[in-house]
This record gives sequence, structure tokens and C-alpha cells, in this order.
Amino acid sequence: MRQAAIYEKGGIGESVTAHNFRAGFGKMGKKTMLACGAHRAGSAQLVHGGPERKTVLNALRGEGEKRELFVDREIAFLENIVKVHSKVKNVHVSLGKLYPITVINDGYFYVFDISEIAHKYEFKRKVKTSIVVSGEILTAFILDFYDMKPSVVITKNMIENPGNDILVLHEFVHCFQLESGAIEIRNGLSIQMREMAKSNYSWEINFPFPYSNSYFINKTVELAGDFANGNYENVEVYRNCMRAYLHKAEYEYMIWQQWKEGFARYVENLIRKELGLLLNGNILTEPFGRVHFYEIGNKYIEMLLEKEKGLNENIVKLFYEMFICK
Repeated sequence: MRQAAIYEKGGIGESVTAHNFRAGFGKMGKKTMLACGAHRAGSAQLVHGGPERKTVLNALRGEGEKRELFVDREIAFLENIVKVHSKVKNVHVSLGKLYPITVINDGYFYVFDISEIAHKYEFKRKVKTSIVVSGEILTAFILDFYDMKPSVVITKNMIENPGNDILVLHEFVHCFQLESGAIEIRNGLSIQMREMAKSNYSWEINFPFPYSNSYFINKTVELAGDFANGNYENVEVYRNCMRAYLHKAEYEYMIWQQWKEGFARYVENLIRKELGLLLNGNILTEPFGRVHFYEIGNKYIEMLLEKEKGLNENIVKLFYEMFICK
């Protein structure tokens, strides 16, 4: 009996290669036995078809029916994400692929990713987390335990709401940003360096921007009319005024939020238009807060992209177009 081993890191086609060998030897009239040690039981799925099957590793880890039921429920929700994504993937380059989705539940990260065999999500990894969850979480960040891939991260209570599928696609845009220069941009900001020196890892949420400043309020209220009238020149005047008036960290914070969240809202509204849904937006009026930067960024990015469509793909250049006043 001759033996051959096909192995390497996951996701490079070991199962498919092994089955091609099996099929080829079968046509030659030779008997083959295929032994698969992969934790996803990909070879078994190729032979039998159908949903993912329980593996020996599941039993060794002590993962019983409770975990299996949880995973099955989440996969059912994720199937809907795949369906919605297939309808809107062509509306913008940032939606070109499906990203991993990580569910937080009972102190663990449950990572789901697209199968290399079939175009659907499958359970990949369960990792203990020290994150304390007291409510709903929907965000995107790099998973250092999963090949440094960007992933949507969502709590179990949110993922079970089918109305949140658009919000998951919104986070796909943030995954695209993470892959396309967002980390380098953020690390180059003086506000990032200053806040990291203070161990303030939540500065994007809790930075004390002067939203109640009368100059900022008056200029931003005027900006609403400029957007409504499509007055690009006045929008540029507003941005020059803000750069001259605000402190450096305040201006960096404003542009960062307008670029990061404004871009994601811009793409989200393209999705909503494609699906015939109400658009997401805020009226630029008092009291002002962080979400108003999302709306300003959305409107300004729309203007910029009308002038230079290539900025859709070069989002680093888009950031600096927004940052450097003309």
C-alpha cells in the first residue's frame, strides 16, 4: 500500500486536491482510502455533500449539542447575509467580497468565514475572550488570532435580528477600510499617538470634541443649506474655517470620523437605494454629536466622488482629499 500526505495551512485547497487524486485513481481502477484530519471535516463534506458535519475534534473539545444548536442558528442568519450581499455586491467596490463574521457569546468569540468548498459561511474557530459584554456590539476589527483578518464582530442578541443584515454589510465597508489603509492613516494621526500614550483605546468614541461651541454650531447649521443646494465651493469654505478654528486634534478627529463613518454610511445608502429601503441620515441641527460627522462625511464624500470617481477605490487618497483644505 502506498501513502501520500497533502497538508499545509488552511484555505489553500488541500481537500480539493486530495479528492482530485482520489477521483483520478478511481478512474484507473485503483482503490483509495481518504483520511482527513482537518478540523472542518471538509473532505467528509465533499464526499457526502450537505451541511458541515461533526468532527472528532468536536468530541475531543467537549463541544456538545448546545454549541451545535447555537452554531446552526447563527449559520441560518449568515445565510441571509450571503443572499443580501449577492444582490448588492456590485454597487460599490468595498462590497466585493464577504468578510469573516465573529459572534460574541458566553465569553467566547465564534468565528464564521466563507467555506473554501461552498460559497457559504461555516464555523471556523472558538476563542476565549476577556471582553465584557453588557449590551449590543456591532463593530469591525482585526482578529489577531485568525490570520490578522478583518472581521465583523457582533453580539449574539444582535445577530439573531434579521433586520440587522444591512448593518453587517455596513461593517463590511469598515473591513474594506482596514484592508485598504485605515490602520496606516490612524497610526499617522497625532491624536492617535497622544491618546495611545494615555492608554485611551476608545478615543474614537469618547474624544471631547466641542460640539456645543457656538462658532461650530453656526457654521455647521449653514452647511446643511450648502449640501442641499449642492454648493461645493461653500462646503470647502466650511472646511477651511474648521481647520483654522479647531485645535489640531479636534480637526483630526472630525476628519477621521467623516472619512471612516461617512464613507461607510455612503456605501450603506447605496445598498439601501438598491434594495428600495429608506436612507440612513441625520438632520444637521442642534444638539450636535458624533453621528453628525457621519452625515457630513457622507454628503461630502458624495460630492467628491462625483468629481473624481477613482477615489472610490483609492480611499487613502480620499482621506487626504478631505483632510487637506483647498
